[in-house]
Amino acid sequence: MYEEADSRFTSATTQQQFVDLMAAVHRKLGNVTSADVTNWKVNANTAGTFVTLSYKTQFGAEQVTETFQFRESEGKERLVSYNINSTALITK
Repeated sequence: MYEEADSRFTSATTQQQFVDLMAAVHRKLGNVTSADVTNWKVNANTAGTFVTLSYKTQFGAEQVTETFQFRESEGKERLVSYNINSTALITK
């Protein structure tokens, strides 16, 4: 996922930092049991076409909100940003 990400993403975090974050999410919240899109938005401007997807994601007993933003580049959608909103991720 990191290797295919947009340069905006890779310049904001290292691959190891992203791997560490994903490992912490998995360790603290468990496996994903379901994910439902709750909102989506498309924004086309001079910097490109951006798609933002928000999910209500169930990790075991914890429900979180995840937001992914992608930018279309060279015929591929590349990750620009990832956000997870979870109190359990902080307190566990």
